[in-house]
Amino acid sequence: MPPSGSESKQLPLFTLPRILLQRSLEAMARGRWEEAKELLRKRRVLGPFRWTEPLLRLCDDLQQWSSEVRPESLASGLRALLERWDALRDGEEFRFFFQEEFGGEFERDYFLHIVERHAEVIWSTPWAVEDSVTLGRVLLRAQDWTRGRAFLQEAVVRHPGQASLLALLAEALYQMGDVRSSREYYCTAFYRDPEEVDVGWIGDPDVHRLVEMADSGWKEGGLAPTGRAWIPALGVLSGVFPVIRILFPDLLRPLAQEFRDLTLKEMKEDQRNARLFYLGVILCENPRVFPSLEMVEEGRVRDIMREAHPTLYGLYAEGREGDLLKVVRS
Repeated sequence: MPPSGSESKQLPLFTLPRILLQRSLEAMARGRWEEAKELLRKRRVLGPFRWTEPLLRLCDDLQQWSSEVRPESLASGLRALLERWDALRDGEEFRFFFQEEFGGEFERDYFLHIVERHAEVIWSTPWAVEDSVTLGRVLLRAQDWTRGRAFLQEAVVRHPGQASLLALLAEALYQMGDVRSSREYYCTAFYRDPEEVDVGWIGDPDVHRLVEMADSGWKEGGLAPTGRAWIPALGVLSGVFPVIRILFPDLLRPLAQEFRDLTLKEMKEDQRNARLFYLGVILCENPRVFPSLEMVEEGRVRDIMREAHPTLYGLYAEGREGDLLKVVRS
């Protein structure tokens, strides 16, 4: 039923402040700086609002920042923009702004505008590793999951084994609903180089909990902090990361070879132990194929796993992996 005469007159007055805020953010996201500032000034006239003055200052900052993102130096300009943006998100003034619905929409629209503005350069350039990471982060900020996935898949092929790219691809897949593939990529990224994984981008709560467990331990289960190199092992033991099931010996052989090579390789002891334990789980979970390789005996694999981490091996040997999953999801 349409509103009465008095209600219809009041409705614009009730909604006008929010309309002015939305339109100012839309204008700012699309680089219409003067229009955005004029709308914010009109919003200020209607009464106090905590974000009016900060947004007016942000408008001036964004105008300057955006002007420094140029086609001829796109990657470095975007890298500087992301650094400033992250500082903005983490700072006291705007921390809560981005938790509001309109703050999240503004961030998405602003970075979408950046992507569209520089689309020709973005999609036609064979980017180096660091620049690919930068472009991937911009696409994720824009919530452009489909094109972000395509861009990152190409980057991973061009730069195989780069943990930072694998983790960003994992996040794009997670946001698109492909949780299993996402977790496979996260597992690979942490295996390759846990220090290169920016955990601040992880949206999957179970994966994020694995990071917390690696950092803080599991007191009730007697598990001390392991460090992030152990996240793949924690993930497969808890069931968060899928265990690779292999049907043919030739596909399992490279993993067995890597396991054997790691026992002789010079590297940080904790990182080596973490990799040996993870590979040991994969080998032992393929009992129909593993013995046929005749490269390393299962008993020797289990001994190495036990030496690498007695507590985790105890959980695995006793079939108590479900206890870890309960902790991850608690």
